[in-house]
Amino acid sequence: MYKNIKSLQIILFIICLLVIHSGCQTDTDITSPSRDNVHLTIQDIKSIYKAEGENVKLGDDIDFISGVVISDASSGNVPGNSIYIQEGRDGIAIDIEDKSSSISEDILQGNLIKINLTGSSIIKKDGNFTITGINSSDVEVLEEGKSVEPASLTLRDLTNNFDNHNASLVKLNAVEIKPTPTTGDTYEGSNGLFDGSTEAGAVKLKVSPGSVLSDRKIEKAADYIGIAIYGKDGKDNLQKQIWPRNESDIATTGKSHDMDIIITGFMADPRGHDQREKGFETNYSSTGITVTHDGGYEYMQFMALKDIDFSETPYSVVVARDGVYRVTPAGWAEGGSTTFKFNLTKGTVEKGSFFYVGSASKVIAGYWPKGKSTDISDANWIRALEIQLGDSDATAGDGFGRSTTALLANTSLAVGLAVFEGTEITSTSVPIDAVFYNEPDESFPLDLDNSYLIPEQSDLFNAVNSETGENQPYYGMGTNNFVVSEKVAGDESNWIKMGGIVSSDNWLEKRNPSRVKLNRTSKLSDIEDASGVTFFRKEQ
Repeated sequence: MYKNIKSLQIILFIICLLVIHSGCQTDTDITSPSRDNVHLTIQDIKSIYKAEGENVKLGDDIDFISGVVISDASSGNVPGNSIYIQEGRDGIAIDIEDKSSSISEDILQGNLIKINLTGSSIIKKDGNFTITGINSSDVEVLEEGKSVEPASLTLRDLTNNFDNHNASLVKLNAVEIKPTPTTGDTYEGSNGLFDGSTEAGAVKLKVSPGSVLSDRKIEKAADYIGIAIYGKDGKDNLQKQIWPRNESDIATTGKSHDMDIIITGFMADPRGHDQREKGFETNYSSTGITVTHDGGYEYMQFMALKDIDFSETPYSVVVARDGVYRVTPAGWAEGGSTTFKFNLTKGTVEKGSFFYVGSASKVIAGYWPKGKSTDISDANWIRALEIQLGDSDATAGDGFGRSTTALLANTSLAVGLAVFEGTEITSTSVPIDAVFYNEPDESFPLDLDNSYLIPEQSDLFNAVNSETGENQPYYGMGTNNFVVSEKVAGDESNWIKMGGIVSSDNWLEKRNPSRVKLNRTSKLSDIEDASGVTFFRKEQ
């Protein structure tokens, strides 16, 4: 029955394990106590092949496997006369021998099926784990409408572990096609994928001629779901591929932009007092340490999306710090205690790099009884000011903005920050980028005739309502309601990282803010290199 005694021992060993663990089932397991009706998992089947190291003929001792169908034969984008099933995280290909059978009509995506394995074989077919010798009569549909959650991976993870994901469902987020397609190009064929985690083209997106996806125009960037399958390239070499099943497996994520600078994070409430006048001392009797202040602890992080020399191309940053419901007709240009401006006129920054604007102390998370937090003055600081001056009526900002004890206000009122081209800000100046934090107070409704102007188009805002076509140039109008919630911005030493994936001309994954609790010894790498920080995807 088996090729040798070794394979028989493998089968009997797995069967013994199934008997011992027969009470540990998933909702797709179908087991039987009968010795004549043995169910193995897909993982077991693969283990048999790996242990044997060659094709293995199955016999009466292994009766059936089961799994949820993840392929969609009706779309035409599946290799040969095959179906793909998955159980847990393990998938496998099933070759149907009787070619006349209509897989697309009888065996549907989402069916939970039972497959009679008597007389079948486990092989590696073009690198893919495959069961052969199956006829359509060997397949029984048990349930309909089941779903399988794809494994969300980077291309690097998939490339390095392709065998582990072979014949199973995977998801790739914010992926571009490389080489960059021209207008009108379709998905038909094998297209290289790129997400910044490994070299472009290590995995190909495969779409068969005549399939429902073959005429679809290629997206600039998209999330792709598909089955991980080895295919052949033009020279008959194995190629790592993803086969999307139908239209729903391609979700557009990219959004073009012409932004030069974006907001990537901010420290609105550092440990200790937000702003202390330069030279002021704080004494801690518990530790015997005296902290001498340098002029404030709040700051903001930005990323340049092109190389910038600020002495040649100046910009400015404005903080709206007095609640969006108090905005005047002057908007971002109001000044006084309402808005505060920094001029960026010196220094340089390279494309895809972070830089900083804010208070003069240049430490990561304020100060503590044991002293100041980590010095980050070696980071690329383009502009730092003493926000609080001895004269509370004096202008501390560049051009406007009164001396204050709190630059990035910690209130229940929505406040914002924005970056502009140039240094002359007026009531009609439109920011390149803007972020608002803390939920607006419902007891103080927004005055939409005097609200803050938002960017014409970013991943967070749009000056034209895409659904109605109506103009919505102000914060709070139409769909322009994005805000970093109070929960995210309101606790001491919480760094707000904005997240997202961006290239020089495209938002690949929109920003999704989250909170990072920093402490006295936190490092610059915690806000520049940690998981979830804004990622710049370089061109390849």
